[in-house]
Amino acid sequence: MLGVECIVWMGRLLLEVIHMFFPELTALTATLRQGPPGEDEALAILVGEESVSEVDDLIDALNWEGIRFFGGVFPGLIWGDTIKKTGYIVKRVPAFHRLYITHDLNSAKGLAALGEGQRCRSAMILVDGTAPGICSFLADLFSLCGDANYMGGGVGFSDFEPDNCLFSNEGFFGGGAVVAFFDYPLSLAVKHGWRKCKGPFIVTKSAGNVIEEINWEEAFPFYQRVLRYSGEEITPENFFAVAKKYPLGLYKRGHEDIVRDPFKTDGSRIFCVGEVPENALFYILEGSKEGLISSARQVARNCVKGMKTPTGCLVFNCISRAQYLEDAFREELGAISEALANLTVEGALTLGEISSSGYGGISFLNKTVVVGVV
Repeated sequence: MLGVECIVWMGRLLLEVIHMFFPELTALTATLRQGPPGEDEALAILVGEESVSEVDDLIDALNWEGIRFFGGVFPGLIWGDTIKKTGYIVKRVPAFHRLYITHDLNSAKGLAALGEGQRCRSAMILVDGTAPGICSFLADLFSLCGDANYMGGGVGFSDFEPDNCLFSNEGFFGGGAVVAFFDYPLSLAVKHGWRKCKGPFIVTKSAGNVIEEINWEEAFPFYQRVLRYSGEEITPENFFAVAKKYPLGLYKRGHEDIVRDPFKTDGSRIFCVGEVPENALFYILEGSKEGLISSARQVARNCVKGMKTPTGCLVFNCISRAQYLEDAFREELGAISEALANLTVEGALTLGEISSSGYGGISFLNKTVVVGVV
């Protein structure tokens, strides 16, 4: 998200809150019966991974009530300065136009039709964070739909194992994406706060999200040797525990590096959250608690600068960023809350984040804070 990085969205795109956080399904469905969405609305629903067994019942209940909805399962939900593994965050989505669904990012049928007819000013994109082809899918989406305020994140589970994690009125599935289009503008800002540690290096062989060679050597032994120079001993057994402190930064001229989060190795190759192109120039990054918290505070401030009455907040924060910060993650959420004045911080931990701000097109990011404001 996988994430891992942080996204904050604010504003009326996801403004009309039913109750924001529901600890259980029965409370959610009871509230919906009292105030279902309007004809031009849909529901965006974020589900904590320990409530995944209730998703089929959720789908049945909302279909019975005739409610349009979409959403995903996440490693955790953000509510205030706490992480909740169970429960639901629900938002009314006004000015809803259409929902695009694909079960396979590599064969997204019907995608061309999205470029036809009236274009919307904003879209929320949820993708299976473990699926191959995310970056290519986002590039195709942008080329067909053009400029808009795109934002979203990778859904999935904290063990990074593929499973059903996306849902809509049509059912529960994995491996694909849902794209919800809305006609409402947003202001977006991006920053991650990681800094260059070693490099630059070249990805001399890769396939999708798998790095096979760095500087013409096997990827993991090369990465292991560089980290040893920094005083860190990384092995296949402790890979994620160490690698979460040393992500990869794909060079982007004029912008912060695009972070890629390495999450496992087979002793030769390195597996990342998100695709890594061959011949990419990259650095090994490092961070500090102070630097990451400061970046989260700054990006939130940048997005509300000049706004009189911002309303509503949704935060997507990459799971590995939270795991890196550990107890200090609450400080990061507090810094975001402080910058957003009286807004309650809410959202989810993600397997990668999505934004159209800062890099051109639609970018799939890791360990990054993205803020959207209206």
